[in-house]
Amino acid sequence: MILHSSTTVTGHIQGDDDLQIDGRVNGILTLKKNLNVSKGAIVQAHIQAQNVVVSGVIVGDISAHKKIELTPYARVIGNLQAPQVVISEGAQFKGKVDMGNLEDNQEALPVSPKMSVTPNPSLAGIEDMLSTESTRMTQSPGNQLPPISTAFKTIIHGVKRRLL
Repeated sequence: MILHSSTTVTGHIQGDDDLQIDGRVNGILTLKKNLNVSKGAIVQAHIQAQNVVVSGVIVGDISAHKKIELTPYARVIGNLQAPQVVISEGAQFKGKVDMGNLEDNQEALPVSPKMSVTPNPSLAGIEDMLSTESTRMTQSPGNQLPPISTAFKTIIHGVKRRLL
């Protein structure tokens, strides 16, 4: 079903089919299938659907059973709740995103006990490399490059802490 750009609907819309909104809607949307809010559409509603693709304006919470996608033209003020949420570059969004309860899905996340104690191998020796490189650069005669700064080392240590 398509609500054309000249259409304004106020109230509770319920349906079993896909819905494309090109106009204006105020109220509640409860769909068993997909919702597409076109560029230029304005929706002020709480939304529940299978999948939701937004290119227009929505003010209200959006809940999807599978996926919510905000295209580059989307402007959304409200909370998003779905297992999969895609916010494209250029989309404007203010609210919270809930992609499910992580505690309910722990079985799907295989984590080895070693992972929590073993340092990240890609960072192994980075401190040694920094101190060796700094010493080598300052000891080389005629070397025009300055030694690695304390600020740079601080940044590297911050990144290292986040990755571990």
